[in-house]
Amino acid sequence: MIDPQRVLIVEDNASMRRTLTIFLEQAGFDVVAVVEFQRALQLIRGELFDTLVPDLDLPGGTGLALHGYLEKPFDRDDLVASLKKD
Repeated sequence: MIDPQRVLIVEDNASMRRTLTIFLEQAGFDVVAVVEFQRALQLIRGELFDTLVPDLDLPGGTGLALHGYLEKPFDRDDLVASLKKD
């Protein structure tokens, strides 16, 4: 059996985070969802993820800044950003 792809969602909007998590889990992904930049950074340093879905504007940092901390940075085509208009 093939392990599901691991996805890290970093989103401070609870509704968006929940929606993304449900959608991706129903599609068969192994999802970890967090609220803050610092928590995401801890996870990135200690675990492997196949895909990063960061909000661009996070408490403590930006989603794009997280990309620089990845052990093996994703290609631009593999990075997905979560956006919403206030």
